[in-house]
Amino acid sequence: MPLHVDLEANRVFLYDEEALLGGVEYQLLRVLWINKGSFITPTTLIDAVWGDLGMEGDAHMLDVTLARLRKKIGRNTIITRKGIGYGIL
Repeated sequence: MPLHVDLEANRVFLYDEEALLGGVEYQLLRVLWINKGSFITPTTLIDAVWGDLGMEGDAHMLDVTLARLRKKIGRNTIITRKGIGYGIL
């Protein structure tokens, strides 16, 4: 996989080049990366990302953040399963 998330250093690499992500984008990718191979419901992602930041999130915020993240790391990196959730395989 061309994507690598260094959880200890909080850095993301795409084809060995560092991808510069915003804080919320990184948090979202981190949750998906830790749960790689599984699909996570939107509600769980919202709670994990925005709840950890002490903020309230909603489905629109999740959609916007996913769109920005996909532009930075590749559209096909994060898989959407309608009615199930999101994941990285």
